[in-house]
Formats: sequence, structure tokens, C-alpha cells
Amino acid sequence: MACGYALGISGTALSEAQNYIHINDFWVGLIGAGSLLGLMGSAIIGRIVDRIGRRKMLMIDMYVFSLFSLLQLLKINQLALFLICLFIGLMIAIDYTVGNSLLVEWLPLNESGKKQSQLIIYWTIGFIFSYIAGITIHGFGSRNWQIILASSAILGLVTAVFRSVAKLPASPSWLASQGKHKKAQKLIQKHIGKKWGLPSKFLKAILKNRKSRNFDCH
Repeated sequence: MACGYALGISGTALSEAQNYIHINDFWVGLIGAGSLLGLMGSAIIGRIVDRIGRRKMLMIDMYVFSLFSLLQLLKINQLALFLICLFIGLMIAIDYTVGNSLLVEWLPLNESGKKQSQLIIYWTIGFIFSYIAGITIHGFGSRNWQIILASSAILGLVTAVFRSVAKLPASPSWLASQGKHKKAQKLIQKHIGKKWGLPSKFLKAILKNRKSRNFDCH
């Protein structure tokens, strides 16, 4: 919902901004598309996640998202506003890419598709809510459009705090890829049950490493 809201709110805010500041159609289009352009960052997120970890990335993502949303309250030029929207789009890209992969990893196969489709529904609700908020937020004079833009920080902070309190589990596959197989195994058994464990491809990799070590010792 926070991501859908952030993508939708810029349209309402920028249309009102034209009543108070001098901004041509080029910058209106560029700033409005800033968040969408930031979504293209999903192409490079995989490498960053491999170093940091899925859980850590999700834990800080919405705090950074909220910070950039609040920065829109400052008196900044058009280029700075475009860059802020670009970074907000990048945070949304992280949320989609990392959040979805972590969700799929923990869900049973028969529930995965259903839960992923629900994400689209929540995104749509957030997008619709942004237009309702854009119409109802008023009374701040020449800075009203900035208040509308920065309002996305509210949902962002709610999401960030929820994730901190809920204590999202780490990604077992990421832990295993970092060589932390025992930690990944314990995590799976803690949240799912004793009879569950790492996928066969990771178990084969562990056995292969053990065999190669034994061979080196001999």
C-alpha cells in the first residue's frame, strides 16, 4: 500500500504545485516519472542484496523511503525533487524485488500465487488512496503540494515500524549461499518444523564441499 500510494501521490501533488510555483510541462513529466524510473533499479538490486541480505535490506528499506518522502518538505529545486523521487522509486524497487522473493521463499507452493496476487490488490488500494488523500489534504497554502508529496512517509513509517516489531525471519537460501548452512537449517526448523530443511540443491552443495575437504585432507 505504501508503494502504491507513493507512485500515485506525485500526480495530484504536481498538478497543484503548478498553481504556486513556476514549473514547465517538461519538469512536471520528469518529476512525475521519477519514481517509475527509480523502479528500473531493480536490475541492479540483486547484487546488492547478495552482499547485505534480504532481511536486512527489507528492515532498512522503508525507513529510507520515509526519509526521502520527508525531504520533499524542504525548499528544493526541480532537479533535487526529481532525484528524491528517483530514490523513492529505487526503494519501491527494493521492496518489490526483495520482499516478493522473501515471501515466496517462506510460503508453501500452493499459497505463493495467491499471496502474490494479494500484493497487487494492496498496491491498487494504496494507489487509489493517494488520490483521495491528494483531494482532502488542504489548508497549507503554497506548501500544500509538498505536504501532499511528503504524506507518503506516514505509510512508509507504519510499514517500517511493523517490520521492526514483527521481526521478519532471514532468508535461509541467502544464509546457505553465504556458507551459513547450520544457521539456515535452524531457522527453517524454528519457523516451520523439525521435519523441514534446506532444499536439495543446497544439501548437495554441502555434501560436495565435505567430500572435497576430505579428499584434500587425504
